[in-house]
Amino acid sequence: MYNPSTHKCNDGEVEKLGFGKRRRRKFGKKKKKKKKKRKKKTVRKSKAGKKKTVRKSKAGKKKTVRKSKVKKVSSALKKRCKKHGIRLTLKRGKKRVPKSEKLLKKQLAKKLKALKKKKKVSKRKVSIRKSKVGRKVKKKKTVRKRKVKKKKTVRKRKVSKRKVYKRKVYKRKVKERKVKKRVVKKKISMKIKNYCKKLGIKMTTKRNGKRVYKTEKVLKAQIVRKVKMLKKSKK
Repeated sequence: MYNPSTHKCNDGEVEKLGFGKRRRRKFGKKKKKKKKKRKKKTVRKSKAGKKKTVRKSKAGKKKTVRKSKVKKVSSALKKRCKKHGIRLTLKRGKKRVPKSEKLLKKQLAKKLKALKKKKKVSKRKVSIRKSKVGRKVKKKKTVRKRKVKKKKTVRKRKVSKRKVYKRKVYKRKVKERKVKKRVVKKKISMKIKNYCKKLGIKMTTKRNGKRVYKTEKVLKAQIVRKVKMLKKSKK
């Protein structure tokens, strides 16, 4: 049973307690805290001889991430790629990344295969004839015979009379259009121009908001009229 009158303190001393009295603690001696020794973290080297990069995760734990070693493309492969017009880089997002050696070799092989197909030229067929005794092998060139093309017989379509008539009418109209020539306007002679200036006759008229030259015939008529008027006024 628990006895409240006798109570052990932190130091091991017994403290007497009476009934209804508060328990009192001694503050003289303090408890010593043990200090934990922190271990120094050593960075290990990988087999390849590269250092491990340490990254902190969101939770606060440290994760070790190994750097991937990118193999360099050989200079001979680079030259061949440039020769055959193969790009050495590839676009990934907004950045240009160098292609792997495996991919470049694959693309080069594909390109060379395509070029070989183009270079193949159709050669003459050569038939080899062996003698019965089997002494010598003679090569005989086969001569191709020219094929004569047969003329195709074209059947004439039956055309209705109405269609024939329409065609004739159309052809006639086309001919009429071709026959019609542009009417070339005659230039006004210098004599008439001088007369017009003397007598004060305008050489142009207004037609649909534009000024157009009068014809020679109209100008002559106007000059004759003007001269007659002047003669009458003198009398």
